[in-house]
Amino acid sequence: MYFNDYKYSESNSVGTIENSKELQEKLSKFKIYVRNYSNYGIIESARIESYARFFYGNVLHTMGAFSYSSSRLPANTIVGRYSSIATGVSRMGAAHPIDRFTTSNITYEQSKNAAFNRYISDNDIDLEYHLSPLTESVAKPVMIGNDVWIGDGVLFTNKGIKVGDGSIIGARSIITKDVEPYSIVVGANRVVRQRFSDSIIKDLLDLQWWQYDFSSFSNVSGDDNIEVFIEKIKYLIKTDKLRILDVPTWERKDLF
Repeated sequence: MYFNDYKYSESNSVGTIENSKELQEKLSKFKIYVRNYSNYGIIESARIESYARFFYGNVLHTMGAFSYSSSRLPANTIVGRYSSIATGVSRMGAAHPIDRFTTSNITYEQSKNAAFNRYISDNDIDLEYHLSPLTESVAKPVMIGNDVWIGDGVLFTNKGIKVGDGSIIGARSIITKDVEPYSIVVGANRVVRQRFSDSIIKDLLDLQWWQYDFSSFSNVSGDDNIEVFIEKIKYLIKTDKLRILDVPTWERKDLF
C-alpha cells in the first residue's frame, strides 16, 4: 500500500460539501475526477492524490493517483495507486449484537431509531431500561493496495480487510480475510493461485514500481515479460533514470 505512513481513521463520520461552481473548479484544478452530484461526502482523514477517479458515487475516500472506482465505497476506504474497482463493490454494514436478548438496535442506539423515539413520545414514556452502546459498532476500513483489480459485486466484511498490492478479486466474491499480495481470489476467500512466483512477487514488492513516474519507464513495453520488466526497472533505478511520481495530495480542508 503506497500510503503506508499515514494513520487512517476508522470513523465513518462524513462531512458534507455542497456542490457548487467553486467546488467543481477546485476539483478540476486538483485533477480529481468525479461525477456531478448535489453534494459530496468526505471524512477529515481522507487523502486524495491528483489523477484519482471516482466514476460513481458522491463519497470521496482516500485514493491514489491513476486508480479508479466505479462503486460507491464507504468514506473510510483506502485505495492505493493504479487500482481498478468495478461496479457494485461494497462493504457490509456495522454488526448487530448476537449475545443480547435481541439483535434489534433498541438496546444500543436511540439517535438513529426514529420509530423507537416516536413510540416513546407518543405514549409519554419514561424509558425504564438503559441503552448499552456497542463497543465495536463502527465498520472498519477496507484497505486496498496498489495495482489491485476488484471485479463486479465484490462484498467485503466490516471487520477490516487489507487487500495486498497486485492482487485480483473475482466478481461476486465475498471477502472476510486479508488478501495476500499478487494472489487471485474468487468466491469465499478461495485463492486460485498467485499471479507470479514467490521470487518475482518479492522483487515486485521490493521495487514498488508504483512509486515512480511511469512516463520515465524508458524502453519498457506494456507487454514485457514480467522478468524482463523487473530487470528493466532495476537497471533504470541503478542508473538513476527513474523519476519519483510526485503528485499533490488533497484533504477535506482543501475542498471547503
